[in-house]
Amino acid sequence: MAVMSVETTRDGVSRELRTRVLGRLEQECLRLRAGARPALLRAIAAKGEGIDLVKVQRELAIVDYKIAAINDQLATTHDPHPGSALCANCCVLLDQGEGGRWFVLAALPVEGEEVIASDSALGRAILGAREGESVHYPTPCGPRTARVIALEPS
Repeated sequence: MAVMSVETTRDGVSRELRTRVLGRLEQECLRLRAGARPALLRAIAAKGEGIDLVKVQRELAIVDYKIAAINDQLATTHDPHPGSALCANCCVLLDQGEGGRWFVLAALPVEGEEVIASDSALGRAILGAREGESVHYPTPCGPRTARVIALEPS
């Protein structure tokens, strides 16, 4: 088995990962707009017995937040930046103690994809980090450390 260096793999990996994640976010936005949001609005309009109106309104606010976050992410054009720090929409090769894995720093987590939500503890810790830096972040099991191995190429 051939061993590929970070330099030979990062361009293809980051481009493929970002494309896949953005596609999944587009699908999620469509699902929320076409399904979840209208269903919640119908529940509010019906005002039927047994409906916890506050709970439904809270769920609607969460759906609206997700739609806005996804739209913001999709509207952002990521311009690779040489020698700079990690930003939203960047791909990062991160070692959390188990070897390096590529992730996209995105607005929301995407199930089944290598995504770090930018508002998570790890996302906030790595935002602005540079290659070679270690960051510390809290978890429910105690503090953890991760090392930024590489950022996507410029």
